[in-house]
Amino acid sequence: MKFALSVLVFLLWAGAAMPRDISIRSGEHDTFSRLVIGIGEGTQWSIQSTEAGAELWLSDSEAEFSTEGVLDRLPARRLDAVVDLGAGTLGIQTACAPCHVDSFLWRPGFLVVDIVDGPDPDRSADRELTQASPLRLPLSPEPTDEGPIFLLPGAFEKRVGPERPRVAPDMVQFEGMAQELARAVAAGYLTPSVEGAIAQPANKNAPEPMPEIASSSDDAGPVGAADPGNRRPGMTLGNALDRQLAAVNERLASAVDETCLPQEAFEISEWVGEGSFANLIADLRVGLAAEFDRPSEAALLRLAHGYLHFGFGREALATISSLRPDRETALLAELARIVDDLPGDEPVLASQIGCQNGAAPWLLLSGNAALSDLDRNRVIRTFRLIPQPLQSHIGTGLARAFLDAGDVDGASLVFESVRGRDAARTAEAQRLEAALLEANGDSAGALGILDPVAGDRPDPGSLIRLIELTIQTGDRPSDSDMVLVAALMQEYRETDAEPALAATMLRGHIARSEWRKGREILTDFSDRWDDDQYRELADDLYRKLVSSGQTPIFLRLGFEALPKSLSADTVNAVAARLIENGFAERALELVRRPAEGEAMGERRYLRAEAALKLGQTQDAIQHLGGMTDARAEQLRADAMFAMGDYRGALAARPDSPDPAADFRAGAWDRLAASGDPILREVAEKALSQPDMTEMQDLAERRAALEGARETRRTITELLERFPVESADADSPGN
Repeated sequence: MKFALSVLVFLLWAGAAMPRDISIRSGEHDTFSRLVIGIGEGTQWSIQSTEAGAELWLSDSEAEFSTEGVLDRLPARRLDAVVDLGAGTLGIQTACAPCHVDSFLWRPGFLVVDIVDGPDPDRSADRELTQASPLRLPLSPEPTDEGPIFLLPGAFEKRVGPERPRVAPDMVQFEGMAQELARAVAAGYLTPSVEGAIAQPANKNAPEPMPEIASSSDDAGPVGAADPGNRRPGMTLGNALDRQLAAVNERLASAVDETCLPQEAFEISEWVGEGSFANLIADLRVGLAAEFDRPSEAALLRLAHGYLHFGFGREALATISSLRPDRETALLAELARIVDDLPGDEPVLASQIGCQNGAAPWLLLSGNAALSDLDRNRVIRTFRLIPQPLQSHIGTGLARAFLDAGDVDGASLVFESVRGRDAARTAEAQRLEAALLEANGDSAGALGILDPVAGDRPDPGSLIRLIELTIQTGDRPSDSDMVLVAALMQEYRETDAEPALAATMLRGHIARSEWRKGREILTDFSDRWDDDQYRELADDLYRKLVSSGQTPIFLRLGFEALPKSLSADTVNAVAARLIENGFAERALELVRRPAEGEAMGERRYLRAEAALKLGQTQDAIQHLGGMTDARAEQLRADAMFAMGDYRGALAARPDSPDPAADFRAGAWDRLAASGDPILREVAEKALSQPDMTEMQDLAERRAALEGARETRRTITELLERFPVESADADSPGN
């Protein structure tokens, strides 16, 4: 036992005395430059701000920093130099003003140092800022003469003055120390570790973020002892406060906003090598299980990459479900859902908006960003770097996104990856190709692609688009197309496709002037469409019926109960045609309900017209109350004329000549300009009647009498043309 303990202490001292290289990786970002330093697990550190920048101190005085190549990929705008000052100290010389140095422990053994633009918000003007790891009390190599300290008698000493010379302890001292160490470990105040680290609370479910770096060198080398100068055993002292601080450090490191992922996270073409799907997937399945039949996370990750490389989203998602959740696996899961159009959110992908990596096509595919918010050319270039099998799988959806944004050229460029491949024979790809032809003005070519081949099973979406395009070109859907729609409605009964097919069937009936069949479809599926779609279809049916329906079928449907969701404009159109066809009472029944805006103004005109047709002149004038436009004045004059108020009618429409009204009102000056020769002659005679009192001889008087007889004959003809109408009891006299 004594010998084994002696060997253990010797090995720990020997390991601590070996110098080790500290690797440094660097990366550049918009607002900060980052250094990731592999200090080794359990190594104490502190950063002190200086006039030149900052100095990093490590408790391992034998540590040597590998600074070669650190500045190769960093522009000279924040860092001037990174220098190994010796004795475990690293000098960081900054070139930016103002800027500050921020640091945190990413995970045990890896320190992140950021040179951030702007002043340090945590630094006051009169002091330098120091950042350091949690305090570690040193372990004494020998007992002290001052007696035991709190809870650990004989095992530790307070350092006062110069350090005492080290003396090799004998075996008795080792036994005493071992006993005290055992008591401290049992009480939870000491954690034995070869690396001399306090174990931090493990959180298996917490994701482990990756620091953002643009380039990387070799991983950190072997980790030595905490303090080779004091030759301490692999023990560290800690209490509840230390453990809480370590947990806080871990949570803070997990909460760091990594924002932009590196380009490597989206380089799918680099994930697997060349070869067929069967061979590559077979190779990737090798080594899925490690020792004790536990799954190998590295092998599972490679297999998920392989599935995504070939466009198998569901399979990749199932493989990822066995991996530890972290940011990398979360991104892979989001990409897998996008590939196979599966539901879910994309928080990691959404955070990549504005990043200069390969996220652009995925952002557009997922709907997290519009094409106007992205670099259109970058989307196309990045898409072309995706492996061809995956290009063919997602190309149709990406081209559709371009087309929906109005970029026909971009959609054509993306769709080129699908043409000539198996993916081009899918119904979705055929609809997109037809849409591209239609956008370029080739409607005939689009119809040729969508028209199903005899004997083939039609696709609902393609058939719907075929009929819609046929109607848009002004043609009527064929009998065979309507039969296919009816057959698919039965095949997809009680599915989401049935209402869409029914709406297409209704539009086909409208285009074919099959009003009664269209009305039946509208009634049968009123509860399968949402309110907006139902109103749109009902308006389309009745507007086309009013404009082009034959009078008998229009009257039959017009006297049936109209759909309650018809728009006010459509109801007004139905009422106007009913008035035109002589059914003012039914029209007045339809327009009695109030409406809003322009529809209500039109409704008041219709009410007045219907009232005039029904002889309700006073009601017609009331309906026009407050309206002074030309149409209202014309209707008001018609009402006055019907009431016998000819002069009032003439005053209401002075610029609109009406021979009957002008004659009855005695407006001879207006009739003198009439195109009717009889009316013009009468007006001229009325305006030039001779004065009999001024005539001197008999001949003049005889000529006047002859003229009066001629006038009487003309008046008789006019009375036959304009018979005298009996005035109503409430009509004003003339």
